[in-house]
Amino acid sequence: MLLVAVLGLLVGLSGAPGNRAEAQAPEQRSIMPLAEVRAGMKGTGLTVIRGTRVEPFDVEILGVVPNAGPVGDLILVRVGGPLIEETGGIAAGMSGSPVYVGGRLIGAVSYGFSFSDHRVGFLTPIERMLDVLALARARGESATKPGESAEETLPEVITARPDGSLALPPATPLATPLLVSGASERVFRRLQNLVEPLGYRVELGGRLPTSAGPKGAESTDAAPGQLVPGSAFGAALVTGDLSVTAIGTVTYTEDDYFVGFGHPFLNKGRVELPVSLAEIYQTVRSQEAPFKLGAPRQFAGMLLEDRPAGVAGKLAVRAPGIEVKVNVEDLDRREKTTFTAMVAPDEVLATNLVALAALQAMDRGLTRIGRGTAEVRLTMRGDGLPGGAVTRENTFYSPADIAATALRDLVSGVALVTRNPFRPVSLRQVELSARVGEERRTGVIEKVRLIPDRPVKPGESAELEVLIRPYRGEVRRERILLPVPADFPAGRFVVAVRGGGTAAAGEEEEESLPADGGHPPNPEKPAKGPDKIQEPKTNAESFEALIDQFVRRDRNHELVAELVRAGENGEDAQGEPVSEPAKPPGHPPARRTGKAPAVQSNHQERSNPKARLALPYVVLGGAEVQIEIGPGGTTEPPLKPPPAPRWERPRRDP
Repeated sequence: MLLVAVLGLLVGLSGAPGNRAEAQAPEQRSIMPLAEVRAGMKGTGLTVIRGTRVEPFDVEILGVVPNAGPVGDLILVRVGGPLIEETGGIAAGMSGSPVYVGGRLIGAVSYGFSFSDHRVGFLTPIERMLDVLALARARGESATKPGESAEETLPEVITARPDGSLALPPATPLATPLLVSGASERVFRRLQNLVEPLGYRVELGGRLPTSAGPKGAESTDAAPGQLVPGSAFGAALVTGDLSVTAIGTVTYTEDDYFVGFGHPFLNKGRVELPVSLAEIYQTVRSQEAPFKLGAPRQFAGMLLEDRPAGVAGKLAVRAPGIEVKVNVEDLDRREKTTFTAMVAPDEVLATNLVALAALQAMDRGLTRIGRGTAEVRLTMRGDGLPGGAVTRENTFYSPADIAATALRDLVSGVALVTRNPFRPVSLRQVELSARVGEERRTGVIEKVRLIPDRPVKPGESAELEVLIRPYRGEVRRERILLPVPADFPAGRFVVAVRGGGTAAAGEEEEESLPADGGHPPNPEKPAKGPDKIQEPKTNAESFEALIDQFVRRDRNHELVAELVRAGENGEDAQGEPVSEPAKPPGHPPARRTGKAPAVQSNHQERSNPKARLALPYVVLGGAEVQIEIGPGGTTEPPLKPPPAPRWERPRRDP
């Protein structure tokens, strides 16, 4: 017999006004200590199985099992009555359902058994849950930092009684379903990859009705919904046009505070998650374990504590969040789409959730998965950012999945801000605007030469002519000026010319959403994408320098010329080996001039002189030319670089 797991779930942000719970709990302050609980006692539980109406069910106490849960003893019970007959037993989503004996609260439904008798389960004693409530009250109205985790607590093995009357197997948590709505098939799959390692199962669910506000956002002037013992409620990870919620039940309320679940959600300690009154659509019978399907209906408050014995929060207080706003213009269909969602500002999950919300926005705006070119503008706003906002523009091309590829800067930028090692930043909004067309707007570098081919003195500018062949087009000649610093040493060098997004050999690409083309993942391979985002790597000495590096990073539509020392044995000026840039797919191989090594990695932060020229297409590949830097300086000012060409409208393939 397999032991279960946590049967609760939380739910999403805000909402339209919903119905209030109709049933009333017994006297709130009447508590029965665990020491008084005895086998054979009969009681009543409260929960919602449909709508928002709180209904009773029968409970029989079977005994107290010592050290059965993460916070000590649990109460073993058998449930029954017409409500249980309808649900098929204890359902996921009943976590937190209060149980009373003689009008006194003894605990909350919190654990059960999978693939077994679903009428048998465990209660978490109310005494342990009130400790969590006390932590929430202590925080009160004070400003606290989210994401401060309590020491990790793992479920303990349930031991047998000395007389051998009860011997249960080791605790094996049952995956708690998170209800998702508004997700495409692949976003749904990636949410599964993200949360299943945490012990949760993704299910299709509902979301807040759009009448609550623009694009499903919560109404800021709506009165908070009423939570009473037995009410269905939820805490959200994502709300709006994409909703990721998990439904549970309120156990106890005191003044403006509440406690529920009887087990942790993410076990993060201090949190700041939006809480809503929830509506249950249906409680579904299942051989593994019954479960509730529902959605948030009305703003209720904020979750403040997430501990092994339960979750607790405050009513009528709004939680912070990261607004994800995506504007997609499909150039082929001539349609514009706007997407809005709110993401929980969790330091660990925020980057993944923002990326998935943005991917859903791109999928909805393009209504396809395939090739294309995207002009993207990313703006991040928040407290602690230099000037309050950070903006970066870039152009992307993908032969298979432009929706995912266009989010590379978003993924790396959000990770950089939320996980930076310098200072906390309250990210408030991530806005992305993308102009996307199916046309392939790329050009590959074929050749580069010096004009004229003569030694260049420090203080002068080397003028380069670069031959670039646009995809299925005629060769274009681009000129770029590379200033040589006045203090640059004399010697033999290489000018390496490449596209801004062309990585040198050995350079690691940014973690990002992979272009999977919408195909199901191979279960034998580890998951990729936002669920595998790593900590940002940087050699910046301050947060301002870190952000400046991100903003000034080479862009894909830039022609980049860089002056690199050519040493012996294929080494650069610092004595490190280098090799030829990667060849772009779909174009002839780039031609090389001379035998000098290629450009260094853009992320090695070498102090090599560099020049950039913006072009109206993504630049691929690279080529090199040798250059001689002669001794002495010049009194002539360096040539003024030509202005960067303006953006051109996409040229359609015939």
